[in-house]
Amino acid sequence: MPSSCTAVCGDSRIVGGEQCDDGNTAAGDCCSATCQLDAAGSPCADDGNACSTEVCGATGVCQHLFEPDPTCLLPIEPGKAQLKVQARGAGKDQAQFKWTKGPAVSKATFGTPSAGTPNYWFCVYDESGGGSILALGATASADADCSDKVCWVEKRSSWQLKNKAGAPNGIVAMKLQAGLEAGKSKVQVTMKGSFVELPSLPLANDPRVIAQLRASDGQCYGATFSTPNTNDGTLYKAKSD
Repeated sequence: MPSSCTAVCGDSRIVGGEQCDDGNTAAGDCCSATCQLDAAGSPCADDGNACSTEVCGATGVCQHLFEPDPTCLLPIEPGKAQLKVQARGAGKDQAQFKWTKGPAVSKATFGTPSAGTPNYWFCVYDESGGGSILALGATASADADCSDKVCWVEKRSSWQLKNKAGAPNGIVAMKLQAGLEAGKSKVQVTMKGSFVELPSLPLANDPRVIAQLRASDGQCYGATFSTPNTNDGTLYKAKSD
């Protein structure tokens, strides 16, 4: 029988050459199956939020970083994405992201959102002071409350979401439009109503705001907004760089 000084990975005690012991020998939790720390920056268990990236910290803790995806597809021309965030109060707040003139994207790329494969998340990051904060995050999942109606409808070259109630995060409409030629694809997200949780306005926008439609399978459609047309206490409105 092992003594109290014997290293047994998975017993929640750090002994001998063990660097960590989180009580299991599972991988992907920043403490390896041999009780050694996973390298800082290596991926760890996904928390299910597509707006965040999960990486191991130097001390073996899985960190959930709200940072933009640098691999997002961008419009092929400047100014072809628009972001509007408006605080109107009394359940009338709204936000809209329009992404047009995208590169060639097939309909198959969008998967089958009606089955939740994948789920889509709308993420707005406000960059300031050398870091990012998640200013706005909302999911358009297949199991949203659409008043007993089908949320996602498949069209010949697109998928469209219509959810009048906006539950659970305020997304009332979304469109994923394929385009087999560059400049033909587009996506659109519309949020409004009592479920919307807007960030405080004005946004810092220093140096920029980034809006992305991200999917649980790694898809991403985004744009950067460095020079807003309006950025005050009730309205943020900008065209993409």
